[in-house]
Amino acid sequence: MDRHNADLQKIQMKSGQQGFTLIELMIVVAIVGILAAITIPAYQDYVEENHVKSCLAEVEAQTKDWLIEYSQDPTIANLTAAKVDSCETINAPSVAPTSDGAAVTSWTTATAKDSAATTITCDGSGACQ
Repeated sequence: MDRHNADLQKIQMKSGQQGFTLIELMIVVAIVGILAAITIPAYQDYVEENHVKSCLAEVEAQTKDWLIEYSQDPTIANLTAAKVDSCETINAPSVAPTSDGAAVTSWTTATAKDSAATTITCDGSGACQ
């Protein structure tokens, strides 16, 4: 009889739980959904912020290049074309970088590749914001 009970216990253990219940799977799906609802918008904000930072760095470098070129040849028409990569557009200056000894505001402007089309301006001294 003991042998029979031992065999029965082995059979019951083998045919025991073999997977997850529906409620366990639903809980996991709910947790994943909550995590996605939190992390996806945060990631999108991070990407947007980096689009603007990349464009800012690009337009600062381009403005400094133009200032050097202008100091060597003060003809606005002879400035090289902007090398656009991180920005949607970079507008070349149309006036001298200084007027009456003061830096011209909005000497160059650029538009970032973000959803808000952020505009970045640089003055005639090379300072951008």
